[in-house]
Amino acid sequence: MQFGINVASGHWHQASLFFWPVIAFLFGAMLNQLIKKYSFRTQMQWEARSVLIEMFGVLLVAILEMTHVPTELVLSILAIFMAMQADTFGRLRGMPYATVLSTGNLKTFGATLGSGLLNHDKTQFVKTRNVGLVIAAFLIAAIVAHYLGLIIGAWTMFGAPIMLLFVWFFVRQDELGTK
Repeated sequence: MQFGINVASGHWHQASLFFWPVIAFLFGAMLNQLIKKYSFRTQMQWEARSVLIEMFGVLLVAILEMTHVPTELVLSILAIFMAMQADTFGRLRGMPYATVLSTGNLKTFGATLGSGLLNHDKTQFVKTRNVGLVIAAFLIAAIVAHYLGLIIGAWTMFGAPIMLLFVWFFVRQDELGTK
C-alpha cells in the first residue's frame, strides 16, 4: 500500500524502500516452495529444513544490524525469512493463522468470537482462544523484546535465532516421533 501511495505521489525513493522488501518476501515464499519440493531427497522433513534456514538467515540479519548495514537491506533480507516462516507454519489445530504478526490473526479472532457469540458455538470459542493465545504471544514477545532492548540493546536480536533453534528441535522431535 505504501509503495503505491509513494509511486502515485512521485516519491520514487520512498517507494523503493517498500518495493525491495516486497520482492524479497515473494522470493522467500518461492524459496520455501523449492525446499518443500526437494526435501524428499534427504532425511530431514521440509519444515525442519525451512526452520534451520530461517534460523541462520535471522542470525545473519542480527549480525548485519549489529554492523550497521543500511536498514533497507536488512529489512529486505529479513523479509525473505519472514515469508519462509509464514509459509512453513500456517495452521494451528486445523485452523489457519499467521506466524508473523498480521491483521489476519485479528480478523480470525474477531470472526470466530462473533460466530461463537451469534451461534452459541463452543467450537468457535475454542478457535477464538487458540488464535487469542497466538496474538497474546506476539504482544508478550514485543514487550519482552522492548525491555531486553533497553538492557542489552541490539544484542536482543540474537534472541530470535535462539528461539528458532528451539522450534527446530521441536519439529525434529515431532518428525522423529512419527517415524
